[in-house]
Amino acid sequence: MTGNYADFKLVKTRSVVQMIIEIPIERGGEVTRMFGLPQPGEEIPVAVARLTAQPVEVPARPVTSWSDLPRSQQAGIRCSDRAFREWWAASDPRLPGHDVVQFVYQACGVTSRSELDLNETAGKKWDALDLEFLQQTGRAARA
Repeated sequence: MTGNYADFKLVKTRSVVQMIIEIPIERGGEVTRMFGLPQPGEEIPVAVARLTAQPVEVPARPVTSWSDLPRSQQAGIRCSDRAFREWWAASDPRLPGHDVVQFVYQACGVTSRSELDLNETAGKKWDALDLEFLQQTGRAARA
C-alpha cells in the first residue's frame, strides 16, 4: 500500500515524531484490515520506506537449467515438491515412517545434501533417483 507523506508532528512529552501519511479514503478499509485500529496504550509496529520517483530496475535473473544446479539444490527442490513426495510415498516402501529427506539420504548413501556435490558416487545415485522419478511420473522426455 502506498500513500503520501504529508506532515509530521513533534510530540515533546513522549520524545517522538508522528508522521502523517495520507491514503485515499476509498482505501480506508484496506488500511484497517492491514493494520487494525490503534488502541490507547497498544502500539502497532510498522516499517516506513520512501518510494523513489523512478522505478528501480531489477536485473533479470538468468535462467538456470536443472542440470546446472548443484545436486544438493536439486535434492532440496525435489524434497519440497509435492509430486516427488507423493511419488516416493507411493513407490518406495523401504523407509516406512521416515520422511522423504531421509529416503534421499539413504538412497544416495549420504547424511546431508551437501555430500551430493562432494561425493561423485552419491551424486550419480542422486542423478539416477531423479531420473527414475521423472520417468515414472512422465516428466522426462522419452527418446
